Amino acid sequence: MNINIQPDFYCFCSNASYKTILAKQTAIPLAFLQFLDKYTECTRGCGSCIEHLRDVLDEKGHLFE
Repeated sequence: MNINIQPDFYCFCSNASYKTILAKQTAIPLAFLQFLDKYTECTRGCGSCIEHLRDVLDEKGHLFE
């Protein structure tokens, strides 16, 4: 699946681009809270990406509660 994300969307806490983070969710889908714990550092960092990542996952059909 091709994930079209602007190249400047980057999670500093995770030290990863959104594209990299979302590719992991595409390969092995997890519920949202598990996604945050396994594929990001958002819950241990500033958390500023959480809502935007949720929106992007929802838009792409990869948001699972």
